[in-house]
Order: sequence, then C-alpha cells, then structure tokens
Amino acid sequence: KNPTPKKMMEVWEGFLTHMMGVSKEDVRQPLFEAMDVFEFPELHEDSVAEFTMQFFLLRLMHAVGLPNATMRDILNPKPKRVVKMLSALINFAKF
Repeated sequence: KNPTPKKMMEVWEGFLTHMMGVSKEDVRQPLFEAMDVFEFPELHEDSVAEFTMQFFLLRLMHAVGLPNATMRDILNPKPKRVVKMLSALINFAKF
C-alpha cells in the first residue's frame, strides 16, 4: 500500500531493463573509467551507479509522457504518483 524507495527501485529497474535494455550491471561497467576523477573512488561506486539509474529512469518517464517526473518521485515515492508512473509505463509498453 505504501511504496518504499527500495522496493520501487526494484520495480523501476525491471522496467528499465525491459524497456530500455539498461540494467544495474550495465551502468556499473563504464563507471570504472570515470571513477578516476575521485580521490577515493571506492566511496562513490554505489552512489554514482544509483544516480545513473535514476537518470535513466527520469529519461524513461519523460519518454512515456511524464515530463514532470522528478527525483523526489523516485527517492520519496507517494502512492498516487507511483500509480500514475506505473500506469504511464504500462500503457506505453502495451503500445
């Protein structure tokens, strides 16, 4: 009934994989080259991967007709917004 950020990220990742062919593992691969800019890259591996997944998710939301989707919708999911986002994704996937 009340979506949690962790559970919803699992759902969003499934849509990203199915609709865009982007998985968390795919996102992590190119990071190793880019991580050289950090003094302690091991501290940033997870956060950069999470941010990249969120970036892809927002791009997907814009593509399915939700240009007003924000990081807040991902990090603090509210039931009404989640229903709207899921509905847009499912309708887009159907057609």
